[in-house]
Amino acid sequence: MDLTTSDLAHRRAEIDRLARLAAAVTAAVASGTAAALILGEYEFTGATPFLAAAVVGLVLAEVVLAVARRRALVLAGAASLSAGGAILWAGYITTGSGVAAYPGVAWPAAALAAAAAGLRTWPPTAWPATAWPATARIGPARSRTGRSDSDGDEDHH
Repeated sequence: MDLTTSDLAHRRAEIDRLARLAAAVTAAVASGTAAALILGEYEFTGATPFLAAAVVGLVLAEVVLAVARRRALVLAGAASLSAGGAILWAGYITTGSGVAAYPGVAWPAAALAAAAAGLRTWPPTAWPATAWPATARIGPARSRTGRSDSDGDEDHH
């Protein structure tokens, strides 16, 4: 089997893409672990968990995007799970590893972190068609027959 230069370049690009995805998922887990260990040293009271969750979600997403250099559904999932898991783990650490009661505010804060990370890394082409409002048309509107309103320059007045 003879491989052309373009075949080799395509394979090399595919391997690079997969390696970046794997490295980005690893970076998401590592960043989430670090965030949990740091945030676990602080109390989860007031607005602190929500502010921390938003920051963790967005920073973790940026780390993932910097490594992967693209958006993908697998990255959105990894970033969401890592960010939400980091907040939940930090909540567990704040209890003294189960000695005190688990802070109830950790659950909505984890949802916020997961949403922030997931939305930032979600590929725009993966949105359902109904998720976005109709965009303004550029150019003449088309009828059902495929003809535009400006097809033919004659006036029928």
